[in-house]
Amino acid sequence: MQRPALLAGLTLATLLLLATSVCATSPTRISFEIDETFPNDFLTTVCNVPVWVHVEGAGTTTLFHDASSTQLIREFDILPGGLTTTIYSPVQLGGTGKSFTEVTQSPATFLYPDGTDVGDPAFVILNGVQRTSGPGNPRIVGYQVFEAIIIGVTPDGVPIADPVALLFQAGQFDLGAVLEARCELLAP
Repeated sequence: MQRPALLAGLTLATLLLLATSVCATSPTRISFEIDETFPNDFLTTVCNVPVWVHVEGAGTTTLFHDASSTQLIREFDILPGGLTTTIYSPVQLGGTGKSFTEVTQSPATFLYPDGTDVGDPAFVILNGVQRTSGPGNPRIVGYQVFEAIIIGVTPDGVPIADPVALLFQAGQFDLGAVLEARCELLAP
């Protein structure tokens, strides 16, 4: 492991420990459900067939505040039953009628070192299986840390963080192999 990457990983681990020790109030838990279907323009272009995505699942967002209980400092999102994603090429839109389904359970941690206003910085930490390309095919799995910017806030008060730069990763991250396998599964 390269020294700068190790330093970044240790720094973020330290931030997590400090964030845990300064929480004075009980965390706030917000349950959520996802059931959305949408076209995927990126995969449509890469695979050269119409591609749509259906995501479904339920989870919990846990919000941790500082000792004064006024500043959100950390968020932890889990999907205990997993996020079920079906990627398909609809025949009615000129597609192949083929599909595959994957279930991922990658937890996400968000750190808010300078507040949660739009434009404030954040860190996004992903750990576990993040993407697959169908049964037996390549996966994107491991630990990643991203620098992010807060771009909005949900009605429940949960910040929306947009990752802008990868700071560290360890694991299997061959996106090209995953995309190739996904397109093969959807091909005529």
